[in-house]
Amino acid sequence: MSILTMKWLNRVKLMRLNNVLTLVCSHLRNTFEADNAQGVFFISDGKITPSDAFQCGDWVGIIGSRRNNGIYKLQACNNGSDFLLTNGMDDTSISTDESFSGSVFRLDFPPLLIKLAHEIETWMNDPANEPSNIVSEKVSGFHSWSKATNQDGTVAGWETVFSDRFMEHWRRMWQTDTSIQILGG
Repeated sequence: MSILTMKWLNRVKLMRLNNVLTLVCSHLRNTFEADNAQGVFFISDGKITPSDAFQCGDWVGIIGSRRNNGIYKLQACNNGSDFLLTNGMDDTSISTDESFSGSVFRLDFPPLLIKLAHEIETWMNDPANEPSNIVSEKVSGFHSWSKATNQDGTVAGWETVFSDRFMEHWRRMWQTDTSIQILGG
């Protein structure tokens, strides 16, 4: 994932679970890719077909699309054949209609990682944690506060705040070609 993409994702006002998972996977250099399906796919009205290799509730990574590369959760299943590409929070589709020749990978995220991503999402969406140059403030001697800081004294980001919660056995030494493509790197 490019630095510019990460900076943009870090400043999106309302982070969604799929965006947080993208950031976390990039940090871990691991997308937990499992089975994949290759071929021609059609995305229309938020639904992807064919999707025979996947089940309702699966997380998937799309590669080879011009408009829909990234991480999605398959929800709102219709007879097990059409799945809605969602952000993982609700049944709102976040895709753009197209047909493409590429790959769709099932991503087997550990349940603890999904839980951690939810906590990071909540933390990132709290206005008190917005990026700021102000580290601490005292108002009229009555009220004071300070933000968590890094070793260099700057305001801590999600990576620092949650660093003790990352399971190091999930981290890879390097990214696979597949994970680089899923994460847009």
